[in-house]
Amino acid sequence: MVTQVREGGFLITQVNHQADKIFSKMLKEHKIKLNHGEGRVLFTIWNNDGISFGDVVKKTLIPKSTLAETLDRLENAGYIKRIQSVNDRRKVILRITDKTKGFQNTLAKISEKMTKLFYHGFDSEEMDVLEGYLRRILENLS
Repeated sequence: MVTQVREGGFLITQVNHQADKIFSKMLKEHKIKLNHGEGRVLFTIWNNDGISFGDVVKKTLIPKSTLAETLDRLENAGYIKRIQSVNDRRKVILRITDKTKGFQNTLAKISEKMTKLFYHGFDSEEMDVLEGYLRRILENLS
């Protein structure tokens, strides 16, 4: 009996690589110097300004060492600042800077374009089903 080979993981990886290329190209067109991973971290901080390092790890699933390197690059570029928590000296709070706020609208528009491109030809129900399946896969892997 021949087992059918499934391509889900391969296809997800390919989708991610293609989306990375397109996203990077759009950022370059607007002279925003970020890679996809930095964008993901910055987006998380934007939506949760004042978030802790540990919470960014939980939300992005990026390993601590990789996240620390990404935050170093974002801080050196002037996109974020790290602030020591007043309540807990072990805790570092992450905030976006005015520099970042300056291109927040542009990045939001790029993100919207990416979403439209990603879901082109899908109706609302298909989007919900796809996202549900992807959440289940993520839970299986977690």
